[in-house]
Amino acid sequence: RNCDWSSDVCSSDLDVRGKPHLDLGYVGSISRHKGVQVLIEAMQHIEAPNVRLHLHGRRDSQPGFSEALIDSIADPRITFHGAFAPAELGTVLSHLDALVVPSLWYENTPFSVLEALHAGVPVIASDLGGIAEIVREGESGILFPAGKAKRLAEVIQRIAADPETTLAITPPQPPSIADNLVQLQTLYESLIAEAPTRN
Repeated sequence: RNCDWSSDVCSSDLDVRGKPHLDLGYVGSISRHKGVQVLIEAMQHIEAPNVRLHLHGRRDSQPGFSEALIDSIADPRITFHGAFAPAELGTVLSHLDALVVPSLWYENTPFSVLEALHAGVPVIASDLGGIAEIVREGESGILFPAGKAKRLAEVIQRIAADPETTLAITPPQPPSIADNLVQLQTLYESLIAEAPTRN
């Protein structure tokens, strides 16, 4: 996937067909409520040797928890890359076949999901809050029950077994700020029009 983030142009030319590995990624805070530990546990239930997981985030995101979690990683298929500069986001996403968002709390509108969809990267995400409203099953990604490592493992295992079919997804572009503003304005105007008048 080639992304020009300065001009909001992104084209996908990365194809999982014929690739030796399925590259999954996590981008964000290495914190308990973000569910990174669920993702790492899921990898323990995956036998496919061709799956690789790339973790991107600060080692001290949640002091005590994040360092211990990172240091406990023994699976050679999992790589902790640390944090990256905002300008490097396009490069990071271009190396992923899918982004995993395993949050355990009710997200509103996670930027990581919007950025992945903008880059044409499918999203594997927990079915909570705003995430489930953004990620549409079979259109922009795949949802799994939040906190269920084995269910997440089943999803990843299915993708690894047949990436050509399961990742044959071209996520629709998320609305721009201008489009979102129009949608909100239309919604508010309709609510005002339907509201009972006070005498």
